[in-house]
Amino acid sequence: MSEIHPADTRRICIDASYICFKYYHRVTEHTENVLEVRGMVHPLPDLSPPTFVICFLCGLRDEAYFRWRTIYEKPKMRWTQQHYEQFETQGFLFVPGLFATEELLRLNEITPELLLGDDLLDGMHRERERGGAVRQVYLAHRHSPPFKALSEDARIVDPVKQILDSEIYIWHSKINVKDAFEGTVWLWHQDYGYWMWDGVEPKLVSVMVLLDEATINNGCLLVAAGTHKWGRLEHEADERTTSYKQWCVDREILKERLTEAMIQPVIGKPGDVLFFDCNLLHGSGHNMSPLPRKTFIVAYNDLTNRPRPVENVRPDWVVSRKFEAVSGS
Repeated sequence: MSEIHPADTRRICIDASYICFKYYHRVTEHTENVLEVRGMVHPLPDLSPPTFVICFLCGLRDEAYFRWRTIYEKPKMRWTQQHYEQFETQGFLFVPGLFATEELLRLNEITPELLLGDDLLDGMHRERERGGAVRQVYLAHRHSPPFKALSEDARIVDPVKQILDSEIYIWHSKINVKDAFEGTVWLWHQDYGYWMWDGVEPKLVSVMVLLDEATINNGCLLVAAGTHKWGRLEHEADERTTSYKQWCVDREILKERLTEAMIQPVIGKPGDVLFFDCNLLHGSGHNMSPLPRKTFIVAYNDLTNRPRPVENVRPDWVVSRKFEAVSGS
C-alpha cells in the first residue's frame, strides 16, 4: 500500500469536511454573494461539528483548531456600509430571506397556543379586537424559548448594535396578528410618539420578522421613507377607530407633510425582516383578505437609555424593567 502524502491527507480531510457540512446543514449552496444580498458581511458559514473531528483524526490539529473556532466563535453579522447608509437615509431597511422558512416552522406551530393562552398563567399580555380575536401578544421573548432565541439571533441583534453603536436590551416584544377579514388598522404614528412619555431618548430600533406572507390585501405595514428625519411629531389619542386607544399623528400634520411618493408597502414572505427607526412614520390598513398576517416585532433600546422617572409609569410588558444586554454574536 502506497504512502499518502500529507497534502493529499489535507485534501481528503477538507473534502470530507465539506460533505459533512452539506449533510449537516442540508443546503445546496451557501456563498458570500447570498449573504451580501441579505445585507450581511461575514466569513464563510459555520461548519458542522464532525469537521473538526475528522481533521483531528487525520492528524491536522491546526486545521481542527481552526474549524473548532469557526463553529464556536460566531462571526459578527454586520451590515455592509451600503445597507447601513440606506437605513440612515430611509429610516428602515428591508432584508428579504434573512431567515429560512424552515426556521420559522416551530414559531408558527406554537403561535396558536400563545394566542389562546391565559395572561395570569403564562406571564404574557394580550390585546384583543372588538370581536374578541387576539391582536397582540407581548413578552413571548421571555416565556417562549423559540421566540427568545429569535430575539437574540445575531442576524437581528448585530445590525441593531451597529445602528445604535452601543450595547442593547429588549424594550419589549410583541406578536402582531391580523386575522383574516378582522384585523383592523394601525393609524399613522411613530413609535417614539408615545415612547417619549416613558422617559427615554430616541435611541431605539425595532425589528419586524414576517411569520406569514404580507400583502396589500391582508394589511401589510406601510412605511413613509425618510420621515424619521422629521423628529418626533405631535400625536393625539384616538379611542374610536380600534378596540383600544392608539396614539396617532395629527391629520393636519399628515396633510401638510406626507406625500404619496413617500409611502412604501412592506410586502414579503415568511422570514423577511424589516429594521426601522423609532421615529419612522408607519401604519397599516384593515385585513380584507382570507390570509391572516402575523409578525414578530422586537424593540431594542440602547442599554444606557434607561427610562427616567415619569408620572405615568406603564407596565413592564410594554416598558421593560429588565436591563439585560443582548449579545447576538
